[in-house]
Amino acid sequence: MSIARQVLAAFAAAALVALSGCTGSAGAEGGGATSTSDLSSTSPTSPTSQPGGSSSAPTDPGTPSATTPTAPAGPTATVAVRASITDPALGHVITVRQVQRGWAWPQGDTVAAGLFELVAVQMTWQAGTAYTASLSPDMFTLGSGARLPNLVDPVIDATLVAESMPILPATLPYGKSATGWLVFKIEPIGAKALSLIYTRPTTVVSGGETIPAKTFTVPLT
Repeated sequence: MSIARQVLAAFAAAALVALSGCTGSAGAEGGGATSTSDLSSTSPTSPTSQPGGSSSAPTDPGTPSATTPTAPAGPTATVAVRASITDPALGHVITVRQVQRGWAWPQGDTVAAGLFELVAVQMTWQAGTAYTASLSPDMFTLGSGARLPNLVDPVIDATLVAESMPILPATLPYGKSATGWLVFKIEPIGAKALSLIYTRPTTVVSGGETIPAKTFTVPLT
């Protein structure tokens, strides 16, 4: 082989080596790009964009939902009253101080709530001293224009006590006094004219004397 051919062969071999080196460098760059893509896929995702340009933040499943507020127990109206009843035979004096209308029925009493109104009446009882006669809630009713008098109902007594409104005692002995509340179940709802009715029962006193029953009425509204 001539010297010229040997030189050409050497140049050709050097060109092949250079071309092989360029191909390996391109493969290494491609691997780096894939690695960058993997890092991007593990990064935190952004909040989802909503129409209009706003973003929706993730909701907290532990947050309690809002509840509908409970209606107040009452009353819907309070009227100051200065009315009194005196029983001349037994010496009892009953003074009315307040009338509260529209107390709410306990939850679940939907039938009663649709037919009757709860009215609370504050009174001061002063039991007489002439005889050993007492006062008690069953002697009182409310007149409302209904066919029958409206009786005391203790359905919300606990509610009143929780509001620092004491209930009048089951029995008030002679010579004692007390101020407190009685709740009446009345009909019709929203009756405009109310009156307190005190019924003295037939009472047998010392010496065998009988004091007959009598009803006393005083308007409240």
